[in-house]
Amino acid sequence: MRAARAEDLQHIQKLVLQEYMNPLGLNASRFLVALDAQGTLSACGQLEPKPSAVKVEFQELRTLIVAKSARGQGLGTSVMKALAPRALWFEAAAGTVVARLAANDQLVVLCNQPRFSS
Repeated sequence: MRAARAEDLQHIQKLVLQEYMNPLGLNASRFLVALDAQGTLSACGQLEPKPSAVKVEFQELRTLIVAKSARGQGLGTSVMKALAPRALWFEAAAGTVVARLAANDQLVVLCNQPRFSS
């Protein structure tokens, strides 16, 4: 896992296009990338800063893509785990469900462990 570099942008755009998403206006500085066992860029995730009326920076999860050939290896989970604390710190601190992602036909729900049991 590493921050994307300018030279990664073409590969990120290719992943985005393969998922029938808009590849225009992508900024490599907002992406994290994951490499597979062979060192190929196979997953990426992007946070986009959002304007806020308060002095807290908000970020939206804009992109999370894993190459079809690399799915099922945990790369998407790794990218999400790396991005979530940056974007969803309030929800994580509050112990609430922090994200729901459509993953093929599955619904993936990320949440904190309960702090106490009832």
